[in-house]
Amino acid sequence: MKFIRCFLFSLFAVSVIGCTETNALKGDHSDTSINNSSDSIQVISGVVINEIKQGRDGSTWKFKGDDGQTYSLLISIPNLGQEQSENIYLVKPNTHLEIKGEIVRIGNEKRLIARQIKH
Repeated sequence: MKFIRCFLFSLFAVSVIGCTETNALKGDHSDTSINNSSDSIQVISGVVINEIKQGRDGSTWKFKGDDGQTYSLLISIPNLGQEQSENIYLVKPNTHLEIKGEIVRIGNEKRLIARQIKH
């Protein structure tokens, strides 16, 4: 009988703690290393510097904006969509592009997630 009570109490405690942590994660993210502070879609013009990493569904590039900021530019077919993914060929070193997308801070890095690419 004691085992059943301990088990039920443990199950209850785990469910309460799990719900509390989930609700806390929906709130303030200021103490986490990933700060998704993207206000909305932004348009950033700049020059592609070089490729940092090639992934399975996309690539990450170093991108210097005309505003002087350096971004980690994420180019992927899922983020661009079918129509815009045809513009991936525009992304190459020393090319001036206009990128429409969200800026997300990951630690000290500013990541620009491309949704639209224009030459």
